[in-house]
Amino acid sequence: MEGSEMEGSEMVGSEMEGSEMEGSEMEGSEMEGSEMVGSEMEGSEMVGSEMVGSEMEGSEMEGSEMEGSEMEGSEMEGSEMEGNEMEGSEMVGSEMVGSEMEGSEMEGSEMEGSEMEGSEMVGSEMEGSEMVGSEMRDGGSEMEDSEMEDSEMVGSEMEGSEMEDSEMEGSEMVGSEMVDSEMEGSEMVGSEMEGSEMEGSEMEGSEMVGSEMEGSEMEGSEMVDSEMEGSEMEGSEMEGSEMVDSEMEGSEMEGRSDSTNGAL
Repeated sequence: MEGSEMEGSEMVGSEMEGSEMEGSEMEGSEMEGSEMVGSEMEGSEMVGSEMVGSEMEGSEMEGSEMEGSEMEGSEMEGSEMEGNEMEGSEMVGSEMVGSEMEGSEMEGSEMEGSEMEGSEMVGSEMEGSEMVGSEMRDGGSEMEDSEMEDSEMVGSEMEGSEMEDSEMEGSEMVGSEMVDSEMEGSEMVGSEMEGSEMEGSEMEGSEMVGSEMEGSEMEGSEMVDSEMEGSEMEGSEMEGSEMVDSEMEGSEMEGRSDSTNGAL
């Protein structure tokens, strides 16, 4: 079905495993509950399509346009979605374990409760996305150079994730688990990270000016040369953390545990 025009088509519950739909136009199509396992849909236009509960494991959808699509509860494990445009898409509760989404545009998308463990999202644009309660742990998702400004990642699990040089200004990461994550050079200005678990994380050279990190656990973390002016870290646990040459003017650290390396 390469290059086919299927705008507004109804393919609810259809079985399209292994189908070739490269370059097809499927805007506004209804594909709820469809089985598209292993399908090839590179460069397809699926703007505003409904793919709720669809099975798309191992599908190839590189360069596809899926803005405003509804993919709640869809299974997309191991799919290739590099360079896709998925702005404003709804992927609540979707399974995207091991998916490749490098360079994808997912601004304003809703991905609450999604499973994205081991996914590759290097250089992706996820500004304003809602990833509340999402799982991005185990195997460590790759989100280097990603743009996640003003995103909501409350209660998300991001243990072992790679987020070097990412932009996370104004993001809400309250209660998130970021143990052993790599966040060197990341911009987290004004972020809310109260009660987050960041033990053993690497945050050298990060910008956390005005961030709220009350009650966070940062034991053994590396924050060398980081900028944390005006940050609130009351009651945080930072034993063994390295904060050499960091800037913390005006920060509030009442009740915090002293670092053991004397770096303050």
